[in-house]
Amino acid sequence: MTKDTPRELRIDIETFSGRKVYAMYSEFNISSESEKYKLHLAGYTGDAGEGLLFEYDLPTHNGKPFSTFDADYDRRKGCCACECGGGWWYGDCFLSNLNGKYYAERPPGYQGILWYTIVEYNRSLKFVQMSIR
Repeated sequence: MTKDTPRELRIDIETFSGRKVYAMYSEFNISSESEKYKLHLAGYTGDAGEGLLFEYDLPTHNGKPFSTFDADYDRRKGCCACECGGGWWYGDCFLSNLNGKYYAERPPGYQGILWYTIVEYNRSLKFVQMSIR
């Protein structure tokens, strides 16, 4: 759906306290199975803070393959998908994990639905929606 034509990605986020924010990427695509479904993003705008492209000026999720418990492609010695729950484009683990398990605000460890610029690792998000066009 995205490998041949770059799309836009919009992520809408809501916290348990009722704060609503969004992140928009003007370029979004996911590569083919042979490339392990790598994430490619550019052009962030929004008020959610950057949660996919950079962490301390280092790329995080961008350009990373999609990892799961049985297909571990992250850079970490352990398995981020195993520790954090859910498949995601883990780097060294994550700044965001929108495929985490839903918890009513306080997840065990790092297992919730997370976007670190909005909630810290010991909190989860109430709502998240990823839309492409």
